[in-house]
Amino acid sequence: MLRPSAKRLLGMDDARKSMVSDGRSTAGWRSDDGAGAVEFAIVAALLILLVLGAVEFGRMMWTYASVETASREAARYGTAVGPSDGGVPRYSDCDEIRNAGRLLSGIALDNGDFLVQYDNGPGTSSFQDCPAGSNIDPTTIASGDRILVQVTTSFDSLLPFVDLDRTITSTDRRTIIKP
Repeated sequence: MLRPSAKRLLGMDDARKSMVSDGRSTAGWRSDDGAGAVEFAIVAALLILLVLGAVEFGRMMWTYASVETASREAARYGTAVGPSDGGVPRYSDCDEIRNAGRLLSGIALDNGDFLVQYDNGPGTSSFQDCPAGSNIDPTTIASGDRILVQVTTSFDSLLPFVDLDRTITSTDRRTIIKP
């Protein structure tokens, strides 16, 4: 039970006396009719922002995983033993290396998103590029050389208030073993 002075401070003194016959409040009373709706609107807006941010972050992680998969699968194809469908060794078939990366990536990648190069091992610089639309001479690649596949794409956020726009890059290196 509140003391009379506390009731006066809270506007509760003689409250029953200030009610009009139709139930509306008069002086000293404040209505709580819309408070729940306002609170819900504030909380719902924050919750929606949180959910949309989580979805956008998930989309970015999916793009990252897809780029990682594309570089891994392209490098794996380039080190597989045997000829490609074109009859040349897989490590020298530049288009099929890119197609292998695109096949399982899950996102739209074009030839410009792939950089395929060869080096002599860790700590060495690349000695040959594998341009799209061509095959390289298989005699220029020795057993023990490595194929380097770098896949790069940009992630553009769909939400203007979430700054997740960035370039996503993945590089995979595998050693070529000639039979």
